[in-house]
Amino acid sequence: MLRNWTIASSLALLALPASSECPLALRSYEDLDGRQLVLEFDPPVPDKGASVIAVASLRHSDRGEIARFDVVAFSGYGNVMLVSGERDHTAYFFAEDLRSTKTAEGSTLLFVEGLGLADWQSGALPGSRDHPLGDVLWKLAGCKE
Repeated sequence: MLRNWTIASSLALLALPASSECPLALRSYEDLDGRQLVLEFDPPVPDKGASVIAVASLRHSDRGEIARFDVVAFSGYGNVMLVSGERDHTAYFFAEDLRSTKTAEGSTLLFVEGLGLADWQSGALPGSRDHPLGDVLWKLAGCKE
């Protein structure tokens, strides 16, 4: 019982924006660890193909842009993946109460599998050792108009 109260209390402190219905291609996320990381989504360029639903940019206040991704959604099961050419990273969306959601709409939290490991293994990326990305949980920070 105390554990459930602690989780609920912690989630209430996140102060998530009310724009959980914002389309993925207009969303901006910040890391919950407060490491000054931003994951920002934009509409795709027209010639990317039907499966590319957005592009994403991962930035750090000191490192600058860390990576860019095509955001791909597959028909059928409905996975969303961030694709960089070398690696694919599955995106997992969650509502404020930590229930999983199939899509970004209705969610306020995001976890992207393997970003921290890819950043660390790349070593060549600027700042990957000074300001490692790690495996962070992302909170919805806003929606572009």
